Amino acid sequence: MNYIWYILLGILIGTIKFISVKAPLNNFLFLLNPIVWIVKKYLNINFSYYENLGFLSEDMNINIGKSCLGINFFIVMFFMIITSFVKNIKSSINKLFFILLVLIYSYMATILSTSARIIGSICIMRLIPVGYMKYERLIHEFVGVSFYFTYMIGSYYIFLKGFEKWGKVYEKRI
Repeated sequence: MNYIWYILLGILIGTIKFISVKAPLNNFLFLLNPIVWIVKKYLNINFSYYENLGFLSEDMNINIGKSCLGINFFIVMFFMIITSFVKNIKSSINKLFFILLVLIYSYMATILSTSARIIGSICIMRLIPVGYMKYERLIHEFVGVSFYFTYMIGSYYIFLKGFEKWGKVYEKRI
């Protein structure tokens, strides 16, 4: 029975990835606006929105665009939690409820982790001497991977402990 859920999950993830590649940036403002708002409030940086480019801060030379959305993180987070825990839930209605809960959780985790990644990258890049700016992309990617990996491990742990605590409401693994 779980195979049906895994197939539906695969179709959903494939659809999300396809849309994220093909759709213009304007379709992702539901994700980009909260991220920029958090970065703006935390670092006190002003951003201006430019269609198909994203949010730019000309003072700081920062662009938050489609590549900063965290769509791949969202997909991996959603996939990781669902495939790890949906098999432990008894009824189909509870599985559907769990998938919707994880969808919301993944959305919120994407906003928080992407905002933290951008803030962390900006702060770290400020500390780098000008002579090492040739490594800017590598450092930026390392910070991103570190933040995302930490959020994923933390999220897995939260769901694992939740299932251990409420172990009487789900079926045992075979």
